[in-house]
Amino acid sequence: MLHWLIFMIHDSQTRHLLTRMD
Repeated sequence: MLHWLIFMIHDSQTRHLLTRMD
């Protein structure tokens, strides 16, 4: 469960960075 939470947070940060770059 902890691993899933980290994955979700990481995915969220990645999307945010991609949105800023785009």
